[in-house]
This record gives sequence, C-alpha cells and structure tokens, in this order.
Amino acid sequence: TLHAAARTAGDAVHLRWLGRPRRAPRFLLVLDGSRSMGRDGALLLRFAQALHLRSRRVEVYAFSTGLTRLTPLIRGAAPGQPLALPDLGDAWGGGTRIGENLLRLARDERGRVNRDTVVLILSDGLDTGDPALVGRALRDLRRRSAGVVWLSPLAATPGYRPVQRAIAAALPHL
Repeated sequence: TLHAAARTAGDAVHLRWLGRPRRAPRFLLVLDGSRSMGRDGALLLRFAQALHLRSRRVEVYAFSTGLTRLTPLIRGAAPGQPLALPDLGDAWGGGTRIGENLLRLARDERGRVNRDTVVLILSDGLDTGDPALVGRALRDLRRRSAGVVWLSPLAATPGYRPVQRAIAAALPHL
C-alpha cells in the first residue's frame, strides 16, 4: 500500500493486500442426540442457538440413529427462549451410529462445506456402529473444510482419556 501510495503523492488511494481477505467462517454444527448425552443435549441446543445469534452462517444437525437438520428450528427460535424440540423421530434419544450419520452429512453438505467452514462435532463418542466409517467421514470433511473440532462433555471428567472407538478413529482427522 505504501509503495503504491508513492504514485499519488503519498495518499493511500488504493489499498494493496498480500493475500485474500479473510471472511467470516461458516459453521457446520453436529449434535449428538443419543441417550448417553443425557442433559448435555439441551446444553448443546443452547450452544447452537447462541452460535447462530452470533453468526448467520451456521448449519445445525442432530444425529443418533438418524440425521435431522435443525437449522430451521434454530433460526425460528426467539433469542433467549428455550428451544422446544419437534418430534425428531429416530434422530434423538436412540442408539448412536456416528460414522453412518457423518458419512451422510458429508454427502448431503458437500456443496456447503468449503475452506471457510469449521465443522464442530459435539458428542461423547459412544457409538454402536463401525468406527472405520467415522474415520472415512472425517477424512472427507477435513479435506474439504477449514478444520474439524470434536468436543466431548466427557472430557471434563477427571482422568478422562479418549478411548471410545469413534473418538480413537477420529483423532487423526481432528
């Protein structure tokens, strides 16, 4: 910018950049709705709502045995009001198939996941499915996104170690 300003008697008329300007990140938030999450499920929904109030570039999904898009529910909620969940069928409160749901999500959101997208997975990692699918899905999401972050409510437990099969398969991609 200073070098270019020399041509205009020192006035910085045209700003010059060394790189591409940063944009606000896009968030893909994936919430675990299994029974093992217990009361943490309500906290996750509040977190999703708070993130949506801060950034409009947020997509929210819940998974358990199925996958459900919650973005319209989050967008329609009034700020500060508790969320009233609709009937989510098999996506809330059943067993957990993390790998299958993350693969489906990677396929469904292919057009929206790019280098500006941060994928946040909020789950305890307790899974009844094949852990190899978790690794495959996260490898795909990691390759296309700015990064993948896995937050577990169990991590606050004293002596916690990430030994769950799904988290062990996910660690190389986080």
